[in-house]
Amino acid sequence: MHVLSAPQFLVTLTVSIVTTALVSRVLFLLLRRWTVGIRKVAIVNCASFAICYLLLVIWCSTPAGIYWFAGHVAFAPQALLFIYDVLHWSDEESSVDAELEADS
Repeated sequence: MHVLSAPQFLVTLTVSIVTTALVSRVLFLLLRRWTVGIRKVAIVNCASFAICYLLLVIWCSTPAGIYWFAGHVAFAPQALLFIYDVLHWSDEESSVDAELEADS
């Protein structure tokens, strides 16, 4: 049996969507000057998933027990954001190089 009831699952999914979007965008802002190419997208999304997973586990747990499985709800929104980020990724290093060459 699943540890989350249907109403609790929908609330958890909504919270997961909001936290996933906020955490991943904040991580992108914090690492905006870090130029490692497409790897930044993977690193930010993996870190965001780990943070959101732990937040959801803490949110769904009770003093009687820790529900480690509750954090899996964060996977679908994070996967969609990862796909979005990969599709909208632009090579920041090459755009900076192109700007420098244009100025010369």
